[in-house]
Amino acid sequence: MNIAKLIAEGQKARINAEMAQAISGVPVTFTCVYKRPDKRQYYLHGWNSVKPIDIEVAVNKATGKLLNSQQQIAQIKNQLKNKKEY
Repeated sequence: MNIAKLIAEGQKARINAEMAQAISGVPVTFTCVYKRPDKRQYYLHGWNSVKPIDIEVAVNKATGKLLNSQQQIAQIKNQLKNKKEY
């Protein structure tokens, strides 16, 4: 298995763990099936490389909270409008 696949597998596992936590409350725990240190290291690198925005988007998609672009634009305009009123 090459390095890119190990990293991608670690990222996917992290996103799946975060989605499970958001949906059912299962705690996020790192688990790895690889025993060789080099493979485990690349898998862990993928796990740790997931950014909070990636997690937020994946959770929103899974829970159906993802807004379409026009809804997002309207929401931002309302926030800006409310800021000016203060």
